[in-house]
Amino acid sequence: MIHYVNGFLFDEKCAWVVLLKKNRPDWQAGFLNGVGGKAEESEYFIDAMARESFEEIGVVPEWQYFISMKTTTWAVHFFAAKDQQRFDLAEQRTDEEVVRSLVQNIQTTNTLPCLRFLVPMAAYILTMKFSDPEKLCIGMHDARA
Repeated sequence: MIHYVNGFLFDEKCAWVVLLKKNRPDWQAGFLNGVGGKAEESEYFIDAMARESFEEIGVVPEWQYFISMKTTTWAVHFFAAKDQQRFDLAEQRTDEEVVRSLVQNIQTTNTLPCLRFLVPMAAYILTMKFSDPEKLCIGMHDARA
């Protein structure tokens, strides 16, 4: 199975999110998507997310796993972070443009369709007050490709 990671970096109020205007793969070209890419073999997903965010936007926030989407051949593991300083410092490090998008307008933004529910879900989770946030992502911080 091929494993991918995808992350949404929010400002401190979770009103804005950092996205990338994708150039590839072809089916994503022109759409906005989160930061991320393919996890290397035996790489922990959280490490893949840190590596991809540094490569693509030059910052590594404290990523929190929140959900995965799977088929029989691939899986995408989604992460979110709320960090005003790193949100402000995020910059284009590849040929894919960094875009700061207003979360409340995500339904009408040119994103991949799944982001229309994943971005608000991530913002909601980051603003919740969990008595034990580790219970939200049991086992995933240790998972690897």
